[in-house]
Amino acid sequence: MGNSKGIKLFSPATISMLSYGLKDVSIAIEKPGNEILVKTNSKTGVDIITYSKEKEDKNNVKASVQDIAEAFLSEIDSKSGVDIEIFNRIPFQAGLAELEANITGVISALNDILNAHFENHRLFDFIITKTDELGIDILASAVAANLFGGIILYNKNLHHPIQKLYAPHGLNLTLIERRNKIDKTIFEDISSNELFEQSKNNAGFIKSLFTTDHDLLSNSLKHNVFDEKIASNIEWYNDVKQISYDNEVYSTGFSHYGETAFIINPNTLIRDENNKAINEYFKSKNIKAKLIETVISLNGIFKY
Repeated sequence: MGNSKGIKLFSPATISMLSYGLKDVSIAIEKPGNEILVKTNSKTGVDIITYSKEKEDKNNVKASVQDIAEAFLSEIDSKSGVDIEIFNRIPFQAGLAELEANITGVISALNDILNAHFENHRLFDFIITKTDELGIDILASAVAANLFGGIILYNKNLHHPIQKLYAPHGLNLTLIERRNKIDKTIFEDISSNELFEQSKNNAGFIKSLFTTDHDLLSNSLKHNVFDEKIASNIEWYNDVKQISYDNEVYSTGFSHYGETAFIINPNTLIRDENNKAINEYFKSKNIKAKLIETVISLNGIFKY
């Protein structure tokens, strides 16, 4: 019957490097993240009894979680009943993979509470296979980042498709949610020359993680050909970018399609000085924007 006391875990948000042309690279971060509680009951099937901020769930993430949770019970031939509570701390539609966090977190909790004993690679394969069968659009690198933590490079064509890259020591991140309408067509209007330049930047980024070259990391992320196109309808981004570079951050950029801006800081001192300057700028312009301080999550999902 499993553990009737329940499993409580934290499933982190992830930054997708899609806006750099790297859809198969995702980075797990320590916050924000969703809290998930799963308990067995005397019934059968899956019941999501708590789902916070449901009115903000425009993409119906809840239904996708329900579907894949039921598919997992079928996979392990379980007749158990489970109650699921999800406390959504990751903002919806913010490009921080709330769908992947909820699906991966729930399946991990079910795996534990029902004693299925799937190891993480098998959980990953199940999630990717079943979401495809169910028609759920999911980012594989974000699922892997949730399960394994750190910076993940995913290549489905390799024998070992999940590669956990080195996470540079001391990096601090600042997130700023855009709250602007996303224009995905900007990724289609890219010349062959721009794509070639971006491929060189991306090669430099990956190399910097293997060589711990922070200068190369900074330079490769600064020169993103998509950056100017994404920023074209964000009134504050170029000012924040200039403030940040004046304070000697490593880079600014965007997660996923540009829903959230991020700043990579080399240490907490520069982070604090830069965030203070940005908050003062937002206040002077009467711009309502929330800064979230976070770091790379090296372990991904963890149980309380």
